[in-house]
Amino acid sequence: MLTDTELLDLLPLKQKDFLAKCIGRKLVEIDRFFGIDLPSFLEGGHFTEAEYFSYNSGAVKFHFEGNLIYVLDVYGEQLSIVVLPMNIESNEFIKIYQL
Repeated sequence: MLTDTELLDLLPLKQKDFLAKCIGRKLVEIDRFFGIDLPSFLEGGHFTEAEYFSYNSGAVKFHFEGNLIYVLDVYGEQLSIVVLPMNIESNEFIKIYQL
């Protein structure tokens, strides 16, 4: 878990210079990373299969031309959008879905 100071440093407001690099660049690809698989998402009957993509939370990785990558996520304890300082990849715990 992040401290309040670490979290504040990851908020988009503190990352303006970093985020400004994508202005004027072409967005090439978007990856969505989900922490919950479809069967688990459907448990309890609260959601339908059609809602999986829009209601399932997880990080989003934006690929811009020039090999520029930004990763945004929701920091659950604070419900804040944060800019992650690292590149993430899919693994056995994270499913990746590409648009």
